[in-house]
Amino acid sequence: MLKNESNQYFIQYDKLLMKLYDKESRELRTPYKKVEKIVNLVKECIKHKNLSAIISKITVNKQLKKVSKFSNPTVVEIIKEDDILLNDRIAVYTAVFGNYDNIYQPWILPDNCDFYIITDQQKDYGIFKQVEYDKSLVDGFCNAKKNRYFKLHPEKVFPQYRYTIYIDGSIEIKADLTPLINKVNKYGVGFYAHGARNCIFSELEACKILKKGNYKLLKEQCNSYEREGFPKEFGMIEAGVIAREHNIKECLNIMEAWWKEYCKWESRDQISLPYVLWRNGMSIQEVATLGNNIHSEQRFYIHEHR
Repeated sequence: MLKNESNQYFIQYDKLLMKLYDKESRELRTPYKKVEKIVNLVKECIKHKNLSAIISKITVNKQLKKVSKFSNPTVVEIIKEDDILLNDRIAVYTAVFGNYDNIYQPWILPDNCDFYIITDQQKDYGIFKQVEYDKSLVDGFCNAKKNRYFKLHPEKVFPQYRYTIYIDGSIEIKADLTPLINKVNKYGVGFYAHGARNCIFSELEACKILKKGNYKLLKEQCNSYEREGFPKEFGMIEAGVIAREHNIKECLNIMEAWWKEYCKWESRDQISLPYVLWRNGMSIQEVATLGNNIHSEQRFYIHEHR
């Protein structure tokens, strides 16, 4: 895996894929079958360390021909065989209990990604394969708490994988998610920063207006944090997408601390995580490595919950 997110290869790969999307509408400029071919072509070129072939073979539209940085020899030189995520598979998964969300099929099926759903419903979920899970792990939990358990404990379901990407059931995947794994930080986890607020105390008031969660309980939780010295404008994350190298110690510790704090209050997990990071001497900036606003991210289309 690439540990340095500034690596020129992944920056250019990301830019290339994003050129296939309309910035305003987040709709594909190009039929997704052609996009899928491009994704596979790029990976083949990388595998054989022949990045210049990308320019000569990609002819989907005129803009793509202008991505000349791919042919720069220095890009090839900085890529090492053990730096590139080619052999490790990624489990992309969602967890939906009850009838809370519709499930949307991914537009692109990268050959290194497997798609799963953890659910109590017996339906046809298309490309998402239903996961058999130990029901005793969530016995007696409400549907929301069941979701949170599996959201924060991928190692319980996918021990055979090194990498996982959790996706909320309301999110439609429109691009290859492999670059997200290469943005995972030293703690083995990556989130999007919250696009609208940077303070849990502002989030508290937003929850009141939007009628999300139990306001009385949320206020008690925030008051408790404030008494401990938790600062205002510490920052916030969006918890709808989580990229992880989930078996490393640091990631396991963060997830377990987050789970315990969530269970203590059983409220909004986005409010619990900043406190957990603060208590452990971490900042939002260290974990919000995927991007600044998931709602403007061209990889996804975010639907309303059912």
